[in-house]
Amino acid sequence: MTMLATSHDLHLLRIDSREDTLVRSSSEWVTGLVDEMHDQVEMRRNRERVIEICHVVDRLRKEVTRHVRTFNPLTPIVAIWVHTVIKHPVPDRVKPYL
Repeated sequence: MTMLATSHDLHLLRIDSREDTLVRSSSEWVTGLVDEMHDQVEMRRNRERVIEICHVVDRLRKEVTRHVRTFNPLTPIVAIWVHTVIKHPVPDRVKPYL
């Protein structure tokens, strides 16, 4: 009877060992898959952000180029800045220059 019980216990031990191996390997696989997906999402988000920054830089470069082409040396820089960037009314003391 003890030989049968020992054989049964060894068989259960082997099954438990195999189960532990399967659980560990599947857990590692899921972790790797989630990490890879996270990296891909993060990379896509970063690329989209870089593209957005490039668009902003291009737009600002065009705007500065346009202002440089229309720049009048007699016009104070402050008046241009206030008028174009902040969009506040130009002070009366600056209006004659515009």
